[in-house]
Formats: sequence, C-alpha cells, structure tokens
Amino acid sequence: MIKILGRYILLGLYISSFVFGSSEVLLTMKADKSSAFVGEPIVISVIISEKVGTVVDGNRYEKPDFSGFLVQEAKNNTTTIENGFEKTQLNYLLIPKNAGIFNIKPPKADISVQNGVQSLEFMGIIMQTSSPVVRHLTTQPLTIIVKPAPKNIDLVGDFTITATTNTTQSKANKPIVLTFKIEGNGVVDDMRDFDFGIDGVTTYSNKPKISQDFSNNTLKSSYQKEYIFVSDHNFTILSKTITIFNPRTNSTIQKVIPSQNITIFNSNPKVSCEVISEHSINENDSETLSWFSSIIGFVVGAILISFVGWILFNKSKNHKIKPSKNELLILLPYARNDSEVDEMVRNLYAKQKGNKNIKIDNKKLKRLLKKYEPKLR
Repeated sequence: MIKILGRYILLGLYISSFVFGSSEVLLTMKADKSSAFVGEPIVISVIISEKVGTVVDGNRYEKPDFSGFLVQEAKNNTTTIENGFEKTQLNYLLIPKNAGIFNIKPPKADISVQNGVQSLEFMGIIMQTSSPVVRHLTTQPLTIIVKPAPKNIDLVGDFTITATTNTTQSKANKPIVLTFKIEGNGVVDDMRDFDFGIDGVTTYSNKPKISQDFSNNTLKSSYQKEYIFVSDHNFTILSKTITIFNPRTNSTIQKVIPSQNITIFNSNPKVSCEVISEHSINENDSETLSWFSSIIGFVVGAILISFVGWILFNKSKNHKIKPSKNELLILLPYARNDSEVDEMVRNLYAKQKGNKNIKIDNKKLKRLLKKYEPKLR
C-alpha cells in the first residue's frame, strides 16, 4: 500500500511539472515607429513565442488587418531563442498612402499544445499519455499616426540619382538614349515621368524597371527608365529637378539633372542647287528656246503620264507598310545593339519627316518587328 501510494505521489509530482499554464505560448505585435509620413515605410513585427520544450501539434495564424496601407511581407522569417523561449518573427512592410489615424487590428493564432503527461498502469506496465489543448492567442491593436508629407515632392526616402546619355554626338536620326536611375531606401513606384517637349525632336520612353528588396527591416529600391530622342538637328535635353523628402532627417532636398547639348553631324543640311551663268539672249535665241521648250514639254508630259500609270498599277498589286510611330516605338530600344534596327529606325524616322528619297525594305521591317515585338508582351 505504501509502495502504491508512493507511486501515486511520484506520479503527482511528475504531472505537475509538465502541466503548462498560459505562458507556454505568447503572441505579440510591435511597430518600429508610432507615427510616419505619407509614403514613409513602417515595419510591423508579429512575434510568436513558444517555451522551449513545448510540444506543438499544429497552429492556425491570421495576420493583422492592414487596411489603408500597401503591404509587403518579408520573404524570410527570423527565429531566435531568448529567455527560454523560441521566438519566430514575421515582418510586414507598410506604406501609408493617406494621412490620418489608423488602428491596426491584431493578429490571431490558434496553437495546439500538449497539456502535460498522464501515467496509467496496466498489468505492471506504466503508459504515459497526453492530451492537446488549443490556445487562442491575440494581441492589443496598434495605433499609427500618418502625417501628410510636404507638398510638391517626387519621392519619400533617401536616394541617389544619376542621368547619363549614351553619347552627346551622333548621326542624324540615330537614337540618343538618356538613362535615368534612382537607388536608395524608400518607395519609387510613384516616380513621375518627364515630359521633355523638345521642338522638332521625337521622344519615346520605355516602361521603368523597378526592383525592391525588403530585408533587415529596410526597403531597398532601384528604378531605371530610358528616354530616347531622335533628331536630324542639334538640340538640348533640358534639365530636370527632383524633390525628395527624407523623413529620417525631416528635410527636403532638390536634385538637379543637368541639361545636355546634343550635336548632330550634318544637321540642317542646305539644299544644293546648280547655278547657271547668265548671258544675254537675242531674238533668234528666244525663238529657238521657245521651240525647244515645246518639244521638252511634250516629252516630259508623256513620261509623267506613263510613270503615274505604272505607280497606280503597282500600288494595286503590292501593299506597302506605311511607317508609323508604333513601329518606331517597338524598334527604338534595340537600335543600340542591332545595326539592322539602327538603320531601319533612321529610315523610318526620315520617312515620317517626309523624306521621299528613303525607301523602306518592307520584308526586313516585317522580320525585325516579328523578332522584337514579342519582347514587349
């Protein structure tokens, strides 16, 4: 009897040492700042803490409600062990789009843990069993105050800006490419497009290439956009000013892209003409000239009639591609690396400007369009 009683006393001690209270799993939420400007990134961290040694059968997690913000979740979660707890941290990057006071509803988690160990004896064999218990966890909501950013700014963050051209001297109708780059910490999605508006210069631009990496609680961004200029005369790419607000220093700075003068070789060519020396004409010369002019007029008229008829006949047989801005838009980005495209772009542009001496190789144009058009899809 004493032996059995002792066994039950030991069993009681064993059970009490393995029964977990509410502190076995914890859920917390925090922000890296309680107030921010519109466009300034905010990092929200949700931390799930499990006491070391806790047996977890399963869990269900519901992330916070981030209404009113653009949200990006960190790719990799971090796990650490502190003060006897294994902590898993989930990070979210929030971008406020409007000013105001926002309440972030808390996350929820249902975590199933073992509620301890029970020992049963059957025919001298002690068996240990356990029963799972679901812990319903939540946190307090967070309040974030979003302040309006200064007016008339282009970017919010800390950035470096560069703008370079592939050349400042070129042949007529050959593309000049201005590459505009932004790199730094912050959001670049809302960067505006520039309107250069240069008289007599055709300007195109492609879609910007944007990359963002949210790691170490920082949003690193890169923005690159190309502006393409085609001209047959000298021109100037006008300077542009970009206004940046840095929330960390609470200061606004302006960065200027300097103007660039572009020289086009053989620009504005003069029309050459043959000058016939003057001489006096007497009456006999005048009669001879009149008779000769009549003969020439008849011959030229006959040739023109035949030529127009030939043009109409061939036009009805063969439909030719009419140069359009759409074709230029497709081919321009590839002109730098493809000599065929470079030549075709120059011819298309000249044709568009009304140069009737330019002939477009339609087969080559179709082939180049077929080659590069899918890359834009």
